[in-house]
Amino acid sequence: MYVKMIKSYDEFSGEMDIIVTDGKFDILCYYWPIYSSKLKVGDQISKISTCGADNIMTELNEEPDVKKTDESYYSYDLIGKIINIEESLISIGELIIKLDGYLPGDIQLGDIVKLSIDRMDAYV
Repeated sequence: MYVKMIKSYDEFSGEMDIIVTDGKFDILCYYWPIYSSKLKVGDQISKISTCGADNIMTELNEEPDVKKTDESYYSYDLIGKIINIEESLISIGELIIKLDGYLPGDIQLGDIVKLSIDRMDAYV
Protein backbone atom coordinates (compact mmCIF):
# COMPACT_ATOMS: atom_id res chain seq x y z
CA MET A 1 0.00 0.00 0.00
CA TYR A 2 1.41 3.35 -0.96
CA VAL A 3 0.46 6.96 -1.59
CA LYS A 4 -0.68 7.36 -5.19
CA MET A 5 -1.73 11.00 -4.96
CA ILE A 6 -2.05 13.86 -2.50
CA LYS A 7 -5.44 15.47 -3.17
CA SER A 8 -5.13 18.27 -0.65
CA TYR A 9 -2.73 19.48 2.02
CA ASP A 10 -3.32 22.00 4.81
CA GLU A 11 0.00 23.73 5.55
CA PHE A 12 -1.10 24.91 9.03
CA SER A 13 -2.37 21.59 10.45
CA GLY A 14 -0.47 19.14 8.24
CA GLU A 15 -3.71 17.32 7.41
CA MET A 16 -3.94 15.65 4.03
CA ASP A 17 -6.43 13.89 1.83
CA ILE A 18 -4.51 11.15 0.06
CA ILE A 19 -5.23 8.36 -2.38
CA VAL A 20 -3.84 5.04 -1.16
CA THR A 21 -3.46 2.24 -3.69
CA ASP A 22 -2.21 -1.28 -4.14
CA GLY A 23 -1.95 -0.73 -7.90
CA LYS A 24 -5.49 -2.01 -8.52
CA PHE A 25 -7.75 -0.47 -5.87
CA ASP A 26 -7.66 3.23 -4.88
CA ILE A 27 -9.06 4.61 -1.62
CA LEU A 28 -9.37 8.21 -0.45
CA CYS A 29 -7.98 8.44 3.09
CA TYR A 30 -7.56 11.12 5.70
CA TYR A 31 -4.01 11.54 7.03
CA TRP A 32 -2.83 13.60 9.97
CA PRO A 33 0.93 13.43 10.51
CA ILE A 34 0.95 13.64 14.31
CA TYR A 35 3.74 11.05 14.56
CA SER A 36 5.57 11.54 11.30
CA SER A 37 6.54 14.04 8.68
CA LYS A 38 4.71 15.08 5.55
CA LEU A 39 3.97 12.26 3.14
CA LYS A 40 5.13 12.16 -0.45
CA VAL A 41 3.75 10.29 -3.45
CA GLY A 42 5.17 6.76 -3.36
CA ASP A 43 5.53 6.58 0.44
CA GLN A 44 4.45 3.30 2.02
CA ILE A 45 1.33 3.16 4.18
CA SER A 46 1.49 0.69 7.08
CA LYS A 47 -2.15 0.69 8.09
CA ILE A 48 -5.59 1.83 7.02
CA SER A 49 -8.32 1.92 9.64
CA THR A 50 -12.00 2.69 9.27
CA CYS A 51 -14.16 5.16 11.12
CA GLY A 52 -17.85 4.34 11.20
CA ALA A 53 -17.79 0.82 9.76
CA ASP A 54 -21.42 -0.31 9.63
CA ASN A 55 -23.77 -2.85 8.06
CA ILE A 56 -21.10 -5.57 8.12
CA MET A 57 -22.52 -8.76 6.61
CA THR A 58 -21.31 -11.80 4.69
CA GLU A 59 -21.66 -11.82 0.93
CA LEU A 60 -21.70 -14.91 -1.24
CA ASN A 61 -20.05 -15.02 -4.66
CA GLU A 62 -18.71 -11.48 -4.46
CA GLU A 63 -15.33 -10.19 -5.58
CA PRO A 64 -13.35 -7.63 -3.56
CA ASP A 65 -14.48 -4.12 -4.46
CA VAL A 66 -14.18 -0.48 -3.47
CA LYS A 67 -17.08 1.81 -4.35
CA LYS A 68 -17.19 5.52 -3.47
CA THR A 69 -20.59 6.66 -2.19
CA ASP A 70 -22.27 10.06 -1.96
CA GLU A 71 -23.02 9.74 1.78
CA SER A 72 -20.04 11.96 2.67
CA TYR A 73 -16.71 13.12 1.29
CA TYR A 74 -14.83 10.03 2.58
CA SER A 75 -17.60 7.37 2.50
CA TYR A 76 -17.29 4.02 0.72
CA ASP A 77 -18.96 0.66 0.33
CA LEU A 78 -16.38 -2.11 0.57
CA ILE A 79 -16.29 -5.82 -0.17
CA GLY A 80 -13.32 -7.65 1.32
CA LYS A 81 -12.08 -10.92 2.74
CA ILE A 82 -11.75 -11.48 6.50
CA ILE A 83 -8.06 -12.24 7.13
CA ASN A 84 -7.99 -11.84 10.93
CA ILE A 85 -11.04 -12.13 13.19
CA GLU A 86 -9.37 -10.96 16.43
CA GLU A 87 -8.04 -7.75 14.87
CA SER A 88 -11.03 -7.27 12.50
CA LEU A 89 -8.83 -7.12 9.40
CA ILE A 90 -10.04 -7.42 5.82
CA SER A 91 -8.12 -7.50 2.57
CA ILE A 92 -9.19 -5.90 -0.67
CA GLY A 93 -6.56 -6.86 -3.17
CA GLU A 94 -3.31 -5.95 -1.41
CA LEU A 95 -4.99 -3.31 0.77
CA ILE A 96 -5.26 -4.35 4.43
CA ILE A 97 -7.95 -2.49 6.38
CA LYS A 98 -8.69 -2.60 10.11
CA LEU A 99 -12.41 -2.32 10.83
CA ASP A 100 -13.69 -0.35 13.81
CA GLY A 101 -17.16 -1.90 13.62
CA TYR A 102 -18.55 -4.94 15.39
CA LEU A 103 -18.07 -8.21 13.50
CA PRO A 104 -21.21 -10.36 13.79
CA GLY A 105 -20.58 -13.69 15.52
CA ASP A 106 -21.39 -15.79 12.45
CA ILE A 107 -18.53 -14.28 10.42
CA GLN A 108 -15.54 -16.59 10.05
CA LEU A 109 -11.97 -16.35 8.82
CA GLY A 110 -11.96 -16.28 5.02
CA ASP A 111 -15.53 -15.01 4.67
CA ILE A 112 -16.27 -12.27 2.15
CA VAL A 113 -17.99 -9.32 3.83
CA LYS A 114 -19.74 -6.22 2.59
CA LEU A 115 -19.83 -3.03 4.67
CA SER A 116 -20.15 0.73 4.53
CA ILE A 117 -17.72 3.18 6.12
CA ASP A 118 -17.77 6.89 6.88
CA ARG A 119 -14.01 7.45 6.57
CA MET A 120 -10.65 5.69 6.35
CA ASP A 121 -7.50 6.92 8.04
CA ALA A 122 -4.00 6.13 6.78
CA TYR A 123 -0.90 5.65 8.93
CA VAL A 124 2.79 5.32 8.10
